[in-house]
Amino acid sequence: MLGGVTVNLILGILIYIMVLFVWGKEYIPLQNATYGLHCDSLMIANGFMDGDKIVRIGTKIPETLSEVSKSIIIKDQKEITVLRNGQEIEIVLPDNIEDKILDSGSKKLFEYRVPVIVDTVMTGMNAEKAGLLKGDKIILVNNDTSKYYVDFRKLLEKQKSENVTLGVERVGQLLFLKAQVTENGTLGFGLLNESKIFDIKSEKYSFLQSIPAGYEHAITTLSGYVQSLKLLFTASGAKQVGGFGSIGGLFAPVWHWQSFWEMTAFISIILAFMNILPIPALDGGHVLFLLWEMVTGKQANQKFMEYAQIAGMVLLLGLTLYGNGNDIFRAFGN
Repeated sequence: MLGGVTVNLILGILIYIMVLFVWGKEYIPLQNATYGLHCDSLMIANGFMDGDKIVRIGTKIPETLSEVSKSIIIKDQKEITVLRNGQEIEIVLPDNIEDKILDSGSKKLFEYRVPVIVDTVMTGMNAEKAGLLKGDKIILVNNDTSKYYVDFRKLLEKQKSENVTLGVERVGQLLFLKAQVTENGTLGFGLLNESKIFDIKSEKYSFLQSIPAGYEHAITTLSGYVQSLKLLFTASGAKQVGGFGSIGGLFAPVWHWQSFWEMTAFISIILAFMNILPIPALDGGHVLFLLWEMVTGKQANQKFMEYAQIAGMVLLLGLTLYGNGNDIFRAFGN
């Protein structure tokens, strides 16, 4: 009766085990954020500043940026300590910050600030025509400072199809280069990878080590997902319910095996939990009727079970239509 739930759960755990065994885990520890963080406008409106370094959430020291976002949105952490200009400052977020984040549609509350250092120049593109070279560090766009990529990207967005003057540091000298921004707001060069700027923490696992690590990762993922369901009972959270389009959007736009398997494991874990919910027409509903029979010693009324199954199907179909309707509205209504 719980075969589907069991298979989904075991499959998710096995995939996480193999992902850790094959690829391990790499991330940028928060303490290695040399240039601080770029903060979303909503976070700035609530006390943060670009360049802040997060040192504590409540009493806990977070390890990664994703941990920070989860703590704020899912775990109701409101007190955050940041390092700003050498001083620790405590920021207290409002009680309704989760609703504000969901309503804003923000994808990233924080990003690592990285300098604009050219790594590759695309042949025939405007960056090459302007004279940009590998290793150049762009610090100005016209008269605006653009030491960090997020600021640089915003400045180019405002200058689409226009000519700009770039202030470039090259071998200790400041040069000024003329460049034309494309209609897409780009110049045609590749940014130096974060792994070459920050100290990346890399964890490798033997097969035996990957078993407990994969299991722990699966349980942590399941726990986080269950905790996040509380957001569905708010008006802002209900708007985030998605259908097939949202599921497809979970996968990376560029094929990457590790990302593919991690997302497949995540979906398998979700399916395991959703299927155990005590809703008629799902495995959890059948378990509920079985428990009734075990406790009372008699089977539930057949007519009642029939109506319950119909109600369960209507609920599931309604949720499916609602989720896909939200996808359509987000795609064409904005």
